[in-house]
Amino acid sequence: MSPLRRAVLWYLFLAVTAPAFAAIPGILKVRIFDAAHQNLVPARVNVIGSDNAFYEPDPSKNPLSEYSLKHKGNRANVGPLRYYGSFFYTDGSFEVKLPPGPARIEGRKGYGYYVSLGEVEIPAGRTTNFDLVMQRVIDMPRYGWHSMDTHLHFDRGEAETDRRIAQLLAAEDVELGHILAAHSSKGFGMASIHTESIYSMISGRETTIPALGHVNLLMIDDLIPAIRNSPPGPSVPLAAIYDQALAVKGAMQHDHGGYGQEIYADAVLGKSDLVELLQFGLYRPEIGLDGYYLLLNSGFRYPLGGGSDYPVCRTMSDSIVYVADGARPSFPTAMGRLLKGEAFATSGPLLFLSVDGKGPGSDIEYAGSAPRDVNVQVRAVSGDLPFNTLEIVQNGKVVAEWHGAKAAVRRELKARLRLNASSWIAARCSGPNTIHAHTDPVWVYFNGVAPFQADAAKELLKRIQEFEDSKISPEAKKIAESARNKVEQMLRADDYPPRPSTTYAQRFPISPSNAILFPPVVARPKALAPATIEGMVYASSGRPLAGAAVSVRGIDPPVRTDAAGRFVLRGVDANQPLFRRVTKAGYATTNTQYLNPRSHNLRILVLTDAELKSVMEAWPRSKPDASSQAIVLLNSVDAGGKPIAGLHLSASPAGTTHFGYLDKDGGFSGASSISSQTGPVQIVGVTEINYQPAYPPQSNDHEPNVIVTANPAGKDIVAPTFTGQVTYAVIFENQ
Repeated sequence: MSPLRRAVLWYLFLAVTAPAFAAIPGILKVRIFDAAHQNLVPARVNVIGSDNAFYEPDPSKNPLSEYSLKHKGNRANVGPLRYYGSFFYTDGSFEVKLPPGPARIEGRKGYGYYVSLGEVEIPAGRTTNFDLVMQRVIDMPRYGWHSMDTHLHFDRGEAETDRRIAQLLAAEDVELGHILAAHSSKGFGMASIHTESIYSMISGRETTIPALGHVNLLMIDDLIPAIRNSPPGPSVPLAAIYDQALAVKGAMQHDHGGYGQEIYADAVLGKSDLVELLQFGLYRPEIGLDGYYLLLNSGFRYPLGGGSDYPVCRTMSDSIVYVADGARPSFPTAMGRLLKGEAFATSGPLLFLSVDGKGPGSDIEYAGSAPRDVNVQVRAVSGDLPFNTLEIVQNGKVVAEWHGAKAAVRRELKARLRLNASSWIAARCSGPNTIHAHTDPVWVYFNGVAPFQADAAKELLKRIQEFEDSKISPEAKKIAESARNKVEQMLRADDYPPRPSTTYAQRFPISPSNAILFPPVVARPKALAPATIEGMVYASSGRPLAGAAVSVRGIDPPVRTDAAGRFVLRGVDANQPLFRRVTKAGYATTNTQYLNPRSHNLRILVLTDAELKSVMEAWPRSKPDASSQAIVLLNSVDAGGKPIAGLHLSASPAGTTHFGYLDKDGGFSGASSISSQTGPVQIVGVTEINYQPAYPPQSNDHEPNVIVTANPAGKDIVAPTFTGQVTYAVIFENQ
């Protein structure tokens, strides 16, 4: 870029943006209330200023600051793949310094609540008060459904830590938290319970044996011998650990969809209570849905669960389970119902199932061989994570379904099924942004025999044999041999296997649940008014770009820029996370950072295809192939209108993200500008996007939440990045 072109671009950029960083900031004080506007409640919050940057309170004034997204979680290479912004947690009130102009507040509180949105004008140099109200989608506790995360990692060595964990549970609306603690000052199991309001926690322990798997030990009152002094050695099979947990009336969950393959043998032998199938917004691929269905179709009752593995995940409790524990929940009864299968796992929607008036985990008994008709009803409801598929599944096959060209937040499905033999029936739904939910089955037994498919049992036998033949200890091989013998006996038998026995009732006695199968939905809060968005598009030469297509989120119908590069988007939905996309033949598809819908006239710079290719090839450690890479451009401006000197950049990355930083002269180390080290628009990152494989398969080309933290400016930008595309972002030092 020539000095003249650079000067023209810089002048044009400052002509529009200078007012945005010239004024002194204001103070925003926020209180977050329950629906009755009586009590302050913890929540997860994004605050977006008029400059499109994300802000959070002074860490010294927020005891939950260490759990903000850029400090905990946001693990690279895993889902859920969706917008999170750059959130912080609050105990219910906070204050934050913001630039003058329109500000946006987003409050979230788990999957049982609607997103609460607020907009407020921030005057320069003044304090503004604002109240945000959180509204439930369904009052799940009132109608007998209770949220649980069986996979949370915290150290419970101090009493103050329990207080903070309880606030985090409340912020994500997780009533029952199983804390897998290396240190727990109150011990383990029910002796360790800590309760605040409706939110409680107890301590358990996770243990790992290479090649065999990871398991969570839940509801144990003391550390069992296998883990009392040190992690178990490789010769200890997980089935032996289950026996020890059973002896102390605890429970054992296979984590991460299994890991290793002892899970199949343990499930066959009844030495595993449930599987953490839904995690990171997907069905974990060690067994996945196909392996899980193999077990069910071979006649084994094996409840499914959902857990987040926080903080080794995206966000706390981004995959959880709801248990039908009725009006008076407790850890023992909720665990009993979870092991019975009276539950559904979700990474978003609330999913309900009825078969002839009975919910998940229920049994329906028939005598004789005459065909029977059953009525199945399914309902899915979501606050703000739409889904586009809702299905009824019988013995692993979809027997009724709805698929929508447009995603929905509420849908019902009914079917009348004719059954000729024992069966299991479940519901599942899915949608964009790695949204899934799956119920446990309702079990239908003819003459007391289990559902059984010989082909499924043969495939299950094959997987157990593969485990037996792998490099495992002699003790583990004995477990595999016992499971293999059992499945072989089932295949040799002349009749279907009997209904399997269970052990949960002896450990966790329960009475019939009084949870409501289809609880009423609360009306959606009033939506924000549509926004009108204006801006200009420029090429790297500094000239306006005419004829470029500009859209919202790359989905809404685009408008074309005029001869001066201007565009106007009208009627934009301000209730959804917002970024703009620019496309034009010969130019790289370019996305903006996430924006405040009420912000003004952001200019967008786009590269030619040749410039994008040059950047990809020149970047250190990058590959010429852009099929798995995206780049981030940053325009940084200080109060004097110059690139911010000494601005250190860090990222919460998508895959492997390489970021540079500005030196004291405004140049970059480990990065570059479009054509030189002195240009105002800097290339600050080449990110490789490569996610863990999802089940079912999905497109993994989108990282919606790369956070670039700017210091000393003290603010974040959040960049949606796509493979083979560019994200252009602007950050101002205006405080």
